[in-house]
Amino acid sequence: MSTDTPELSDMPELIEPLELNIFRPEFLDDPRPIYTRLRERAPIQWSDAFPPGFWLVTAHAPAAEILRDPRFGKSEFWASVGGRGEHDAAAFQVVRRWMSQLDPPDHTQVRKVFGRTFMPRMVELLRPRVEEIVAELLDGIEGPEVDFVEAFAFPLPIIVICEILGVPAQDRDDFKKWSADLARLFDLDLTPESLERSQSAVLNFSEYLLRLVRARRADPRDDVLTMLVKAHDEQQISEDDMVANAILLVWAGHETTMNLLANGVLTLLRHPAQAAEFTARPAELAERLTEEVLRFEGPLRTTARVAQEDLEIAGVPISKGQTVIILPQAANSDPAVFPDPHAFRLDREQPRAHHTFGGGIHFCLGAPLARLEGEIAFRRFFERFPNARLTGEAPQWSPNLFLRGLSRLPIVLS
Repeated sequence: MSTDTPELSDMPELIEPLELNIFRPEFLDDPRPIYTRLRERAPIQWSDAFPPGFWLVTAHAPAAEILRDPRFGKSEFWASVGGRGEHDAAAFQVVRRWMSQLDPPDHTQVRKVFGRTFMPRMVELLRPRVEEIVAELLDGIEGPEVDFVEAFAFPLPIIVICEILGVPAQDRDDFKKWSADLARLFDLDLTPESLERSQSAVLNFSEYLLRLVRARRADPRDDVLTMLVKAHDEQQISEDDMVANAILLVWAGHETTMNLLANGVLTLLRHPAQAAEFTARPAELAERLTEEVLRFEGPLRTTARVAQEDLEIAGVPISKGQTVIILPQAANSDPAVFPDPHAFRLDREQPRAHHTFGGGIHFCLGAPLARLEGEIAFRRFFERFPNARLTGEAPQWSPNLFLRGLSRLPIVLS
């Protein structure tokens, strides 16, 4: 079952600092050799790659400790990376209100309100509808060749999250566009044009959701927005927090799940033995496939924390105010936890030991929904198209600082 990762000696010449190679086009397709070299150098190391410098974490154990340690926060991170352009103020004001970027007590209150909808038992109630949406999308796919991102991975999560929020079907295309434009805010090669698109997307999201909130206040329904209106009216959260985190649900629920699906299909089709094993038993192996994709080729490239006080992790002193950047894919390839870490395997003994959904109070709220969508989508897609294969075209990875995903994935269906 083992598939070796390429050796660094077989790849283009490296530049210093070593971590900058992660974002170079030559290494976007497989950064694992870089991650291995970084981890061997030191599991926690100081980097000056981006001012004012940060600690880089590539090993599983210190990443787990940092993700769960209340002495690390999130909110101060944006003070150091904001100002990516003169027009970004409103966009970053919204991002800073996302529960994923808040510290207690603000985080506690907002998460409590939004978390009611995404408890595992509530998400499981969505299974029949997700099955229907997947079937409808598969029925609409026409071959013999298709872009999996455009035809399936992109629309599935946006339809699901829009239905959860109660967004009318005729407005989904707007949400798709705004979500894609918002993601450009975190691109490494951010341009004035993409920044302006991100800014416009945030404003459009905000204006639309405010109108929808007012409509729900006048005509309550059985959806998440009506629940949020009630929470706001009971003064549990502010209107700004309500709208900002509704945007987060759309954006994160769409972008990360889209990447999970596309990364998963690419990875499975690159591993013929595992693909044959999976297509022989898709119902039995769908959960294991989803977890191994999350570990091996998850949708998250980086996650950040800021030390709230002077402290020590794994013998490394970290000063108050210093930023720590965790590379989840690197931690998920740590041989101390995952034997044969560079192999894509469906038989791992600890399939959920990865850090893809984070940890501690910031463990991903949408994890149960992402897992549900992944399990259903992988199972149904390969039941319908068991002989799907890659076209041979090189994958087109998005240059995003935080997310790891494909902009296109052409496949042949039969």
